Amino acid sequence: MSMHPVLFYTIFLHVLHDKSLFNIFKIFEKYIVIKIIFERRAVFFMRFKIR
Repeated sequence: MSMHPVLFYTIFLHVLHDKSLFNIFKIFEKYIVIKIIFERRAVFFMRFKIR
């Protein structure tokens, strides 16, 4: 783990207490997932076009 466990746990507790921050994190997580899927599809289409 790159981040200190105690620091991570403290941040996690703050996130649990603040629901708005938790919602922002969920939206951010969804954005990352969509971005990764989009990038993988883009790479796939680029390879397909080359062939």
